[in-house]
Amino acid sequence: MNTASIREMLEDYVSQGGFSIGQIQVSGELELCHLSDVNLGGLERYSSSQSARQLAIYDDAGKYRPLKSAPNLRRGWKLSLSSLAEVHLALDAFYPAALGSWLAFLRGRLAVTSLRATLGRQTGMYRVAGLLTDEQAGGLIESSCSSQSCMRRVLWPIELGKAHLLMEPMEALTYEPTEIPILCGEACNLLVAEGRKVVKAAQAK
Repeated sequence: MNTASIREMLEDYVSQGGFSIGQIQVSGELELCHLSDVNLGGLERYSSSQSARQLAIYDDAGKYRPLKSAPNLRRGWKLSLSSLAEVHLALDAFYPAALGSWLAFLRGRLAVTSLRATLGRQTGMYRVAGLLTDEQAGGLIESSCSSQSCMRRVLWPIELGKAHLLMEPMEALTYEPTEIPILCGEACNLLVAEGRKVVKAAQAK
């Protein structure tokens, strides 16, 4: 996705006074903080987009966050940046590919891949995940992709013509004017890995 286009999009949001993305609020002054800390003082201050990478690694309990879109971003910090380029870099560190996916959605160019297509591409030890039944897949999606586990908005079906409980069709997606939703156009590697576990556990019975 064109970097200049993403920054133009960010400029539009910032010019309106700021926006939210995931658990982050971005102010019109290019300050980022946790949504729950917007009106709090005494926050730890940072001034480089590189700090976002460190802030995104662990949750408040010091536990590693393998999924950056999990709703457990640590609190207690404020990131003051000097340019939209820095904001872009910081948000890419917090939520990889989220800005590009959102711009693609706004332009009607976001590609969506069904779970079956994703599983069909797997090789080696993950090939067995393709044996997931629709029932197993539905249960896995509900446990791994709910808002309590991941903030991404799931746009993909199990297969063409087979939706699931958490799926949000692109044409029906709702969002606030000052919000950049984090979209999911394809099942992630973590879900595929969990799918393998489900199949292996069923085969062991």
